[in-house]
Amino acid sequence: TEQYQLVIQSTGSGGTGINLVDNSTHGTNAFFYAKNNNVYLGATDNEEIRFQTGNTTRMTVMDTGLVGINETNPQEQLHIIGNSRIESSLNGTSYLEFTEVDDPRVKFVVDNSSTPGNLKIQTVNAGGSYADRIEILHQTNDTAVKIYGNITASGNISASGTITANTMTAEQITSTDDMNVT
Repeated sequence: TEQYQLVIQSTGSGGTGINLVDNSTHGTNAFFYAKNNNVYLGATDNEEIRFQTGNTTRMTVMDTGLVGINETNPQEQLHIIGNSRIESSLNGTSYLEFTEVDDPRVKFVVDNSSTPGNLKIQTVNAGGSYADRIEILHQTNDTAVKIYGNITASGNISASGTITANTMTAEQITSTDDMNVT
């Protein structure tokens, strides 16, 4: 005996499904079916698919493929209104990668393997592989920031603590505290 109130079953190769037709305006077709070990939900016309709870749209898939979460008119591939969370495994390394047509561009890496919360920002070097550009390191009572490469600023750079550099060039150095340059 089935535990469901409605069971639609097919033994043919065409799959099993439901087709909903709304002829009230211009004939919107929606479908839900299973075929070849896949499940499909969609619209045959250029219509949006909206997922609702509490009579409120929570997610919208536009006919162009743009997806909105808490946004009914998404402007990007994924458009989220509200906070988002990406969670990785415990004591592991996770990342968020930005590519351009499968070519790597920028990667934000969170490394929880040794010290929780270390963050690296990496970009692609001339050889085509990722290289560290900025590291934010969680230390016992402090935070350290490492910057690989040149720093160019059109305003002030402020730091409390130690600045270590292989080479430093400045047009003007102003200090209100004791400063040692070696």
